[in-house]
Amino acid sequence: DIQFAIEIRNALCHCGGRVSSDYVGLQKKTNWKPVVLEGLIQIQPSDIHHIFSIIRDRVKELIKASLKHPKIAYEGNQGGNNA
Repeated sequence: DIQFAIEIRNALCHCGGRVSSDYVGLQKKTNWKPVVLEGLIQIQPSDIHHIFSIIRDRVKELIKASLKHPKIAYEGNQGGNNA
């Protein structure tokens, strides 16, 4: 899904939202199906929610993995707010 999200971003930013062959290929590999009207990607609130969920989950994994690194874990536990 993250590669598909990147392709959607590229289509919106560089191709006026037009569907590309890369978009079609990546869409076949995911259950996520943004609306396409007349060859243009239509971003809906549910798409934003889906992208946010992908990013949130990836960030959680990154933080969890980074806290296992001795230097990051040590510096992260030096007083301060543990929020």
